[in-house]
Order: sequence, then structure tokens, then C-alpha cells
Amino acid sequence: QAQVALRDSEHSLANDYLDAIDDLDAAERDLAAASLNLHVVRNSNDTREARETFDQERKDYFNVIKKWTGAEPTENELSLSPNALFAAMEFDPEEVYSRKFVLFPDGRIADNPETRWNELTILAWLGLYPGTSLIEVRCNRNTLLVDQQSDTTNTNRELCIGRDMDNAYEALDLARKSLSATVASYGERLSNAESAMESARLAVEAAENTRDNLEKETVGDELLQKQFAAARENLNRARQDLEDLLNADAVEVASLRNKLTLAQANRDDAAYLLNTLLNPGEAEVAVLLNEIAVAQARRDRASQDLQKIHDRRALQIALQEATVAAAQARIAGATRRYEDSTLKAPWDGYISSIPVETGQDIESFEVILTVINSGIVKVEGSVDEIDVLSLQRDAVAAVTMDALPEHTLQGVVSSVSSSASNQQGVVTFDVKIDVRVPEDITLQEGLSAVARVGISEERGLLIPTQAVQYGDTGAYVRMMSEDGSIVERPITLGSSDGFFAIVESGLSEGDRIVMQVSSEDELDVDARFGPGGGRRRGPPPERELDE
Repeated sequence: QAQVALRDSEHSLANDYLDAIDDLDAAERDLAAASLNLHVVRNSNDTREARETFDQERKDYFNVIKKWTGAEPTENELSLSPNALFAAMEFDPEEVYSRKFVLFPDGRIADNPETRWNELTILAWLGLYPGTSLIEVRCNRNTLLVDQQSDTTNTNRELCIGRDMDNAYEALDLARKSLSATVASYGERLSNAESAMESARLAVEAAENTRDNLEKETVGDELLQKQFAAARENLNRARQDLEDLLNADAVEVASLRNKLTLAQANRDDAAYLLNTLLNPGEAEVAVLLNEIAVAQARRDRASQDLQKIHDRRALQIALQEATVAAAQARIAGATRRYEDSTLKAPWDGYISSIPVETGQDIESFEVILTVINSGIVKVEGSVDEIDVLSLQRDAVAAVTMDALPEHTLQGVVSSVSSSASNQQGVVTFDVKIDVRVPEDITLQEGLSAVARVGISEERGLLIPTQAVQYGDTGAYVRMMSEDGSIVERPITLGSSDGFFAIVESGLSEGDRIVMQVSSEDELDVDARFGPGGGRRRGPPPERELDE
């Protein structure tokens, strides 16, 4: 053994050197992998994409604020929620967008520099936009969708200031939180990659040092000397043990022999006991078999008693379950009889008639009362055969009623009859319109109503036809120049509905035109054209024209 240890020590240095080379190769591979990972982390697009999304949502919020207030918010104001922003700007949309609010107390139509918001933008919404009646501030109920484009991507295409502002702010806040999380995650991943890179570099340096030391044979010589010294010590110890065995003392030998005799006697006793257990006598086997039979009989009686208990318990459980089922059936029957004794309306409404009297006998399926669903209102009318082909289901309708002269209700065409009616040579088609009635209004059946349904539309820059003048060179409008003087500008007109006309060339968004009116009532579209006339007006950048 000492000779083997000596021979192994001679090869130890070569094996350690090969191990050092393998460790260096592994460390260099780890360093390359860590470097590649660090490069990937540093060139990740996550942070840039999150920043671009945040910038876009910030721009959208900026546009929505400017859209409703006309003011360009500062960087600090863009971090405020809509309510906080309106408070900072001293801008109350419920008050400003009210018809009762006086935008120009001094009578001069211009932006007031003392206010943070722009009065001309409010005038554009209230005075020129065709959907003025659809503008809501807090959106306490669902608003009717209109076909218009928004200058933001978060408005849900609804004329609702509160929802428009909240959607844009929530999108901006979500993008801000996403950007913060992405930056934090990028920092953590970059730190981990740099730490892994540094650890791999240190491992390479340590492997190179080990290889260099082995090449100088400094570590190998020390290891060889230690292994050789251990082998020599083991050899000397083995020789001493051999000499002690060859020169044993007589007393010690006698003691060892006594111990051997005792061990042999213990072995014989253990062998007898094992033989007895493996080969027992007939009498002993009979006793054990008898004990086993008694135990089995007791087990069988216990099993029978347990089965009887289980059977009796199962019967008791079945009886109790039957009792409970009968009680539940009685309860269900009583509940059903109680419910059948009470009449429940199938919808919210009011009772319009009770054709029976107390104590009267009635037959099955006989009508005893009529409940009108006040939440469903339909307008039934007719259209001329000239317009019926242009009329489509789900088309938006504006409904006016003599009973409600101050209100214009919104509706949707629900059905158009496929068969015509001919009365005295006039061919008409029946049309039904579902009307959305506000919660604070209750309508009676049989009221007369008039519904206006748009059958076509055009888009463009709108001006009132009253502002158009005609000269030798064609149509022109009067405009207010930057110095406040009035100048004439030629224009080219497109389609017109009699009240507003589309300008094809000659004007741009933001140009201010001048028109003469005889009274302030002419500035109110509702007063000039009746309820719903405001739908023919609209702010930049797009206008709608209903025919």
C-alpha cells in the first residue's frame, strides 16, 4: 500500500495540471456567456418602447386637455388628475359648458388673458359644434355614440368631458407606471448581468493563476512531498504492527484464547435457540394453533357485531334522510303556494287599467290588469317611398314632441316595414324608432312626435350660409385680420343644407369669419332652427352635415 501511494503521488502533479486546464476552459466559457448576456441586456428595447408609449399617452392627455379647455397644459399640470387639473386651472366644466354661463361679459368676443382656459374654444363647442346637445360633463348615464373622429385615442368616441379626460389620464398613468417598472427591471437585470460578468472574470483569473503555479511546479512539489511523507508514515506503522504480532506476550495470548472460547459458547447457544424456533415440537405447535383459532373466532364475532352496528346505523340514516326530504317537500310546496298567491310585475312600469272588480270570478288566461313598461318607448310613423331605400336600421334619429318642446330625445331606427301602404295614391312605409327617455321624464302613450333621421352625410369645414356673400368673382366671406380690420376673402363652396355649407377652398382651420346679425337670438341655433338645429354645427378639425 505504501508503494502504491508513492506511485500515485508521482502522477498527482500531472492530473492537477490537467484539471486546472479544464477549469480555465470552463471559466472562459462562463465569461463569454456573461459578456453576451450583458450585451443583450444593454441593447434591450423594453425601456425604449415603454418610453415611446409614455410619450404618446402624454401627448394624448395634452390634446384632450387642450380639446376641452383650449389651454396648453404645463409639464406639472400633465401629472395632475382631471379634477386636480380643473381645480388648478380654476375651470369648472359644469359651469363653463352651461348655457347660462356668460363667456364674454364685456361683449367683446376674444380670449380673456386673465383666465387659464380659452373662451373661444368653449364658444366653438357651444356655438358651432353640431352635437352640442350631446355634450355631457359627468356622464351620469350612457351617452349616444356619434360618428366623429377624436384628436385622442382614449375618448371612446363619446361626447363626454369627464370620460374623455379620465380615459386619457388613466392611460397616461398606466404608461407612467409601466415605464417606472420597466426602468427598475432594466436596472436590476443590468446589475445582475454586470455582477455575473465580474464573477466570471474573477473565476478566469483564479484559473489562470492555478495553471501558472502548476506550470512552475511549486504547488506540485509540495503536494508530492506531503503524499510521500504520508506513505512513509503508513509503511512504518504497518511494520510496527507486524512486529507486535510476531512477538506477542503469553498472558495476552491466553486472554485472547479465553475470549475465543466464550464467543464459541455464545455462538452454540444462539444456534440452539434458532433451531428451536425453526423446528418447534408438536405439543408447542398444537398450543400455538389453538391460540390462533381462538383469536380468529373472536375476530369473526367482532366483525359480525361491527356489521350489525353499521347496518343499524345505515337504516337510521336512511330514515332521517327520508324525514328531511319529506319536510323539504312540504316547505317547497308551501313556498310555491305562497309565491303563486302573489302577482309580480315582469318589468318596472305603472298600471294603466284594471278591467275586473273585487270578488269577481275570472277564467284562466283572462286579463285582470295591464302594466305598461315606461322604460321602453317606441315612435311609430311612416316615410315616403322616395326616402325609404335610404333609410337603414340602427340609424340615429332625433325625436321632438309637442309635449316636450324644450327636449330633443335620441332614438334608433328599430324596424322598416317591407310592405307599403297606399292611401289616396300616396305610398308610405311604416317605421318604428326606439327612443331613449331620460330617467326624469315619463311619457304617456299616444303622444305625437316628429323624428328626424339622417340618410346621408358629408364631412368638411363648415360655415353658416348667412356668412357667405356673393360678388362679381363669386362667393366670399368677411374675415378679421390680425390687426382687427375686416377683409374679404374669396372661397369655393361645396354641399349645403340651407343653413351650413362646406368650404372646399379659401379657408383653413382657426380662421375667424365675421357675419352680421340683427339680434342675439340669431346666434342661438336652437332659437333659429328649432330643437336639434345644433347638430348642424361642429368644431375643428372635422364637421358634419346632415341632409
